Amino acid sequence: AEHERRVDSMLAELGLQSIAQRRVGAPGDKTISGGERSRLNLGVDLGSRAEVFLFDEPISGLSSKDSEHVAETLRSLAREKIVIASLHRPGASVLRLFDKVLLLDSGGRLAYFGTPAAMVGYFRDACEELAISHPSVTAKSPLGADFVFDVLETPLSLIGGGSNTGAARRFPPSFWQERYESVDLMQSLQLGSSVSKLAESQEVERLPVPPKPVRRGRAVVTVFATHFMRSLLSKLRNRGTIYSTCLESPLLAALISITLRSSPQGSYQFSTALHIPAYLFLSVTVAMFLGLTNSATEVLRDRPILRRERNCQPGAGSYVIAKFTALGLVAALQCLVYLIVGNYFLGIEGTLPDLWLWMTLTAWTGTAMALVVSSMVKSERAALTAVPLLLVPQMLLAGALVPYREMNHGLFNNTNSVRERGGVPIPASVMPLRYAYEAIVVAQATRNPFEKERLRLQRRIDRARSSNEPMNAVMAERFDLIKEGLRRLLASGARSPEEALELVERIGRIATSGTRIEVETMKVWPDNEPKLRPTSEFFVNERIDLLIREAETFRNDYRDKERRVIFYGLKKPLPFSGEKPNAASDEYVERDDEIETQKYCGIYLLGVVLSCGLISTWVISRQNRQTK
Repeated sequence: AEHERRVDSMLAELGLQSIAQRRVGAPGDKTISGGERSRLNLGVDLGSRAEVFLFDEPISGLSSKDSEHVAETLRSLAREKIVIASLHRPGASVLRLFDKVLLLDSGGRLAYFGTPAAMVGYFRDACEELAISHPSVTAKSPLGADFVFDVLETPLSLIGGGSNTGAARRFPPSFWQERYESVDLMQSLQLGSSVSKLAESQEVERLPVPPKPVRRGRAVVTVFATHFMRSLLSKLRNRGTIYSTCLESPLLAALISITLRSSPQGSYQFSTALHIPAYLFLSVTVAMFLGLTNSATEVLRDRPILRRERNCQPGAGSYVIAKFTALGLVAALQCLVYLIVGNYFLGIEGTLPDLWLWMTLTAWTGTAMALVVSSMVKSERAALTAVPLLLVPQMLLAGALVPYREMNHGLFNNTNSVRERGGVPIPASVMPLRYAYEAIVVAQATRNPFEKERLRLQRRIDRARSSNEPMNAVMAERFDLIKEGLRRLLASGARSPEEALELVERIGRIATSGTRIEVETMKVWPDNEPKLRPTSEFFVNERIDLLIREAETFRNDYRDKERRVIFYGLKKPLPFSGEKPNAASDEYVERDDEIETQKYCGIYLLGVVLSCGLISTWVISRQNRQTK
């Protein structure tokens, strides 16, 4: 409420209440006049906690009336603070509003320092002493800066009247500086002081630097909300964002999915589709591209605003978080539109939330990386040039364009035992796109409805088998029901994806909480429906399944004494996990020194996002502390 009162008061003082709800517009789409814009700029600056204000030609290009309004605003501000403004030929009405005038001639030569009224009198006396005639003196009209500059620039060939443009000056700047210093010295001697006002100096006790204001939680939230709404509205008002959200994502998805919609024989079927891995790779690549391009110039465009508002000390961290949140929402919407279109054409069922999660996380990673670039570069050309430099190496080392087993031997550590058996090259270990691609492939393989239910039942069976405690009658019956449910799941068939999904959910529910009668009476493949397809064909792709099975073979290879990071493997070893145990003794045991691949990849991508956010905050904070 206090902020709103201050803003309303400032608008009234600036005479801008009538246009308070109007948008400022852009240089090519102006909605307010030049004078109104100048007064608005003053108001924006006056909202800070600064005690000294420096204005560079605030009345330049304004009409005489607008110049007076701006000068009156500066005068009212000077009641509580110090205002220093550079003015070019101000009128008499503007000049008299200032307390002191420092007149600089060509080359930075000091020509006068004192009050405006005394300056006019000083140069009127100079006209009489140096025999300089001027029309304003004879007409006894109000004298302003034009009169003073005409006296300073008195031409050699023409004294008084006429144009001075391009003519040689009668008195050089050094003359006016020496004359003023002489007059100032004489006045100081007459007053009985040995120090002139130019040389006066007093030992002033140095005041401590004001402490940084401590904001309450509500104020921090308000600052964050302001940054967030500003960033979000700037995106929504940008037609390019609307086009990219409504057109770019669905068009790319349609182009990619229609091109990759292919089966080796007969009509297209998802289970035998040839290019689902390629589609997933292109999906995370598009997400990374959207994140990079959406954010590559954001901080760069906001830099003038950040420098203007640095006196308010809003905090770079709040700005970065708000900017990332707004851009992340836009990227998430683009990824959702992309997947809805792409999955429809390729017949991908049941994994939209998981694929959307990994596409969105990939886009957020690209957004965070682009914010670092945008905070460091000085031009939009440099920012846009950095996009391919960040994207192309990730695409090359993601493991999809070129299989790792076919890459340069020198990129691997211990090539003989790693390169041909699911190993990852060393440079790929730092590429975010590699983690995103691996995670989305594993998600498609394990998070589809069929495999998710199969793995859930299989894990319960494995835990029961590995338990050392003897089973009672109830536990044994439940164990048999789970095994029967798994068998019926693998043997089930359906006519459509919807029917297959319903059947999978029913089998899982009855196997875990139903009765033997329900399991035995459940028909998973009716005899009168010979045209049914196996339920797995609606959700499991053979190419994806083959990649995962091969990786699991490498991961469980008894020849490896130490655990290795296997590309596409369902689990990854934790650092310092030690030697790999005997497979025979570890067949049904869940180990604590391994982590699921999706968690592993998610932690890495979130770490990249957090690191980039901290770097961006540090860079912007450092820039705000600089004086230039």
